[in-house]
Amino acid sequence: MSKYPYKVAFFSPDLEQVVHRGIAIYTKMLLKCTNNIGYKNYLITGAKCTKDYPLAQQIIIEKHLENPSSYHSTSNLMAYWLKNQLSLSPLVKIERERTTETSDRLKFLYNLKGFLNQKLIYQLAQNVQPRLLENPYKLNINHKFNLIFCTSPSNIRVPHPIKLVQTLHDIIPITRNDHPDNTFIFYRRVQNMLRHSDLILSVSETSRRDILSLFPEYEQKIITVYEPLTDLPLLALKQIDESLVLKKYHIQRQKYLLFVSSLEKRKNVFRLIEAYLTIQEQVGLPLIIIGEKDVGNPEILPLLNSLNSENKIRYLGYISHVEKFILLKNALAFIFPSLYEGFGLPPLEAMQVGCPVLTSQAGSLSEVCADAALYIEEPQSTLSIAQGILKIVKNQPLRQELSMKGYIRASEFSFGKYQQRLSKILENLLDRY
Repeated sequence: MSKYPYKVAFFSPDLEQVVHRGIAIYTKMLLKCTNNIGYKNYLITGAKCTKDYPLAQQIIIEKHLENPSSYHSTSNLMAYWLKNQLSLSPLVKIERERTTETSDRLKFLYNLKGFLNQKLIYQLAQNVQPRLLENPYKLNINHKFNLIFCTSPSNIRVPHPIKLVQTLHDIIPITRNDHPDNTFIFYRRVQNMLRHSDLILSVSETSRRDILSLFPEYEQKIITVYEPLTDLPLLALKQIDESLVLKKYHIQRQKYLLFVSSLEKRKNVFRLIEAYLTIQEQVGLPLIIIGEKDVGNPEILPLLNSLNSENKIRYLGYISHVEKFILLKNALAFIFPSLYEGFGLPPLEAMQVGCPVLTSQAGSLSEVCADAALYIEEPQSTLSIAQGILKIVKNQPLRQELSMKGYIRASEFSFGKYQQRLSKILENLLDRY
């Protein structure tokens, strides 16, 4: 527990996305962690709300998080941006009752004391501001907060004496041409993150080295704090009949291979499919693919639909967090031939439930997985991927060895260890007042 009741506001655009992917899951974990430490958590939100009805404001904000609107006219955005430049649109503090019932998607709200709300703030700060000005978006906070915590590189600055901590997952939009994010806007976010943050948490040494190769002058600001695994899925698995989930998806335990991730180009799904199809008869097991379908790779869905069958490749789309872990736990092996990762959470999640892992050594994957995975020698080669699949499928002793090593490796990324380290880091930072 913290010595003082520190107040922390989380700046996290990903929580206002329809689908909660990796960074949103990371944010939920952080909210639980800081709440456990004893901080008072607030979430910065961009919903439309009125000043006269605090309870209505809270309901509107929660509904906005449940199903946010992604479209706003240019004239509306510019009007709200100008209001902010004139300091006419401050962040409005809204307290909330912790007992409010929420959907499964919004369970993270139980770790919140309230909201700091300003309409369209994420669109303004992350997209409008970097297109117009080099300077970051200034948060207009008329309340006493100790810390603003950004869960990805953000184009903001905060008033003194509030501390600003940001998270660096990777700089893939800058270094690769197969990422859907706008390179110019992301570069400006990263520049302002480096200039205006008090501390930057990199989720791997690989990501830290990558950014220092471009900006070596910021070495003292960036430290590596590995992302943890959540304990919640393991607890939930004990309360669910796994056979019902397997039956729902028409699969049998240990009778399928599994890929879980977004279907971005760098995830190497096309080569995985091509490699699998060349050895499908030798493997004799279906390949199950789970993940969000858009993210800058429009060609993948027609291909998956054309191949979708119970005997070959089956695409299940985006499924619940608990169901994902049940499918990981019961798969023969997890296949992840990614071309680059800033951290590599999917292989660790597979290891956490004892699923043997075949992956590449790209980016941070070998740093994170260590000796607990079988590695594809050349992820840009379909032949190399196919050879790796055959090796892990045909070698039961190898799978048993990888499963045991995976359990041990995953334990190094426990939530408890992360919470202890983060508590010390934030206490040291906040004690500098």
